[in-house]
Amino acid sequence: MILDYYDEHYTYRVEEGNYYLLQIGLAWDRDSDSEKLAEKKARTLKRAERVHSLAVNGQDFKTLAKKFSNLPSATDGGDIGAFTLDEMASSMRSAVGSLDPGGISQIIETDAGYQFFKLLSGDTDTIVVTSSLEGARDEIKQTLYEQKLKEAYSEWIEALKEEAYIQKL
Repeated sequence: MILDYYDEHYTYRVEEGNYYLLQIGLAWDRDSDSEKLAEKKARTLKRAERVHSLAVNGQDFKTLAKKFSNLPSATDGGDIGAFTLDEMASSMRSAVGSLDPGGISQIIETDAGYQFFKLLSGDTDTIVVTSSLEGARDEIKQTLYEQKLKEAYSEWIEALKEEAYIQKL
């Protein structure tokens, strides 16, 4: 049951021509004052370089995304799914187009901040594992336990209803 649940919820089939990506983005606050904006950009770049260095040196990319990224994808560990090269912005395309699976892109600048990506699968037909089985095993056990508990409770309630005899006076 654990393996079936894992295959269904923690793996993703990527078709040929698609790139499955994780992303970390650090944004700066927009400010009309160009001196303050330049300072904010410099601080943000320094933070992005520090996080990028951690990712390149082997720290878990999803954990880093949850902790440091300002983007909505941070809650999913930076998981933004699969894209074809044509669907990507030009800066994103140039950052990930030459990466091998497992590779981390250079930092790119956008209108609102800095981003970098981890390529989980490249331009081939493959299956992407979004989390290791060992890392997800306890979570899967808990989920399956809760599902079975709810089913058993519902069956018990139905049995009580069928056996109950209620007489109105």
